[in-house]
Amino acid sequence: MNAPDTRPSILIRLRDHSDREAWQQFVQVYRGVIRRVSIRYGLQEADASDIVQEVLIRVSKGIVGFDHDSNQARFRTWLGQVIRSAIIDHHRRRPREQASGLTEVHDQLAQLTDMGDQQAFDRVMCHESRNEIFRWAAGRIRGEFAESSWMAFWKTSVEQQSVDTVAEQLGRSVGAVYTSRSRIMRRLREEVQRFDESLMPEDSSGESPDEP
Repeated sequence: MNAPDTRPSILIRLRDHSDREAWQQFVQVYRGVIRRVSIRYGLQEADASDIVQEVLIRVSKGIVGFDHDSNQARFRTWLGQVIRSAIIDHHRRRPREQASGLTEVHDQLAQLTDMGDQQAFDRVMCHESRNEIFRWAAGRIRGEFAESSWMAFWKTSVEQQSVDTVAEQLGRSVGAVYTSRSRIMRRLREEVQRFDESLMPEDSSGESPDEP
């Protein structure tokens, strides 16, 4: 399994629309981010799927003008602006008769168009990006470890079960559970860091990603 490219490399490669590998990697990670952010801001599943397609089209057109020397955090901010704009446009395109009785739609639109909420939106983007990249990286490395080792990591790090409880469940020593968790976390961080170094400080703080 090839290691993912670093973000600056991906930004350059995405400018080439014929680079299927780069676009496949981008879509694998960020399709879920776009969908989750859209749903968090009031869209239904079907509408969120439409937003995913709309955002990918906008990214394919706009990536040419993006500064490839920028870091991933700046790229995520730019992508967040694209997503935010697409959601606002979606609400504005809704037929008036559909939206008139849905006060929550107006509330969400007011929230999105209020520049004072930009920081909150950026936090949502960072949170969802971190979780989606975690899922993607976990899927890539899972086959490198025995099932019992992976379960020791997953149950203690993601499900937040105690080490003692997991050791008893798996029939392993407490030390073995700690060792498995440490090895997998180290490998997972390596995989995440290759894709997005800007997420590492938050991951290293001990906060666990949301369970898929």
